[in-house]
Amino acid sequence: MPYVVTDIFASPAAAPSSPWTTLDLSLGTEGNAGMKGAGTSLGASSTLQVAAAHGSVDSGLDAYWNLQSIGAIPSGKTTLMVRAVVGTAPTEDPGAGNAYLDVFVAPAAALASNTGFLGGWSRTYANNDNVSDTRRPGAGQGGCINLSGVPYSGIMTVGFAGTTARVATWQAVDATTGGWGNGQANASVGTYTDVFLGIALSQSHATPASVVTWDNVVIEYQWV
Repeated sequence: MPYVVTDIFASPAAAPSSPWTTLDLSLGTEGNAGMKGAGTSLGASSTLQVAAAHGSVDSGLDAYWNLQSIGAIPSGKTTLMVRAVVGTAPTEDPGAGNAYLDVFVAPAAALASNTGFLGGWSRTYANNDNVSDTRRPGAGQGGCINLSGVPYSGIMTVGFAGTTARVATWQAVDATTGGWGNGQANASVGTYTDVFLGIALSQSHATPASVVTWDNVVIEYQWV
């Protein structure tokens, strides 16, 4: 019988990633539904309209949100990756403010100050589409880098230590010019017994000029 040498110092094999799962937004819990435009259609691929009304994820917390549980953090996993694609970009002028579509990760099915992370896109008062900052609800919204050429795609990563979300990053790219990303290093308030995933829609100006439409939006997630 041959003698077999075992390397007891070898690193254990990493747990395999979970498959990508598509999020069906029609199954989510909604809040501030008056910010959802009448032409919104929710599903595995969605048309997302921001109404011509003010609502934001700043201190007023009056943005639209749609969140659903994707279960507890799987054993052996520490990072949630969320992949979002916008197939058809907005063409409307929101007026003197910006309209936002954000990917939203939270510990409950509600919008609450300092709880969870957001990152996504903005339709600006200059009729440009920008990548918006990674931030927590209750903070001001911002963005930079003009996008050119759909589809727009983005990846949010949220790192967990136990049931605490410690850090989130958002990186986005267009089909033509390039991309941009940043991170939010402060821990999210709340215990992530379950993880909730979805979207937020908002308008920053007090009297927006128009409904803004993000179309053919698909959101997927994976644990690593």
